[in-house]
Amino acid sequence: MKRLYARAEEYLAQMPNGSLTDVRFDVALVNGLGAVRIMENHSGRADPLHLRASYAI
Repeated sequence: MKRLYARAEEYLAQMPNGSLTDVRFDVALVNGLGAVRIMENHSGRADPLHLRASYAI
């Protein structure tokens, strides 16, 4: 997550409103069977067990 946030900070530095620019992180999780779970507006503070929840097939 630190690397992701660092890249986001670099990107936001180029935006007219800088760090005041509205942003969000969407996460796509893929399990070993190829099932995908999309987590919109993910904060990065999720419980690891929550990440093992159901996937769309």
